[in-house]
Amino acid sequence: SEFQELGVDVEVTEIPMEVAALIYGATLAEDGSIAYKTGDAAPDVGVGFYTTKMVKKDGVTNKYFQGVVYPSLKGSRQGATYNTKGQSITFANGKAHFVGKASANGVFQAFSDNFTTEAEAIAWLEEKLPLNA
Repeated sequence: SEFQELGVDVEVTEIPMEVAALIYGATLAEDGSIAYKTGDAAPDVGVGFYTTKMVKKDGVTNKYFQGVVYPSLKGSRQGATYNTKGQSITFANGKAHFVGKASANGVFQAFSDNFTTEAEAIAWLEEKLPLNA
């Protein structure tokens, strides 16, 4: 059995409209609003982020930054939950689902080494996206 695809679920507090239009294949209007249409088709996109982690070595704990890249994902909206309580609304985080495949070079996920600064992790991400180019 060979690699076919992977699923990546993300819980988000906010996706900027221009990013949502890009990852979901939606229409971004001149006024900044977004419209989802029946003919929308999500493109293959590279998605990356960095995380912080604490690493203890020789009795000393240091903070590091590590980049994570998925070079080829297709996004689909999972919607947001709006819970009402009387006359107010409680917003829950929205969810996005991505289905990924390996890029032309066989990579479906990549991790950076540990960086000591956030700027180094961001620079690594900018260098790696897209991996399938």
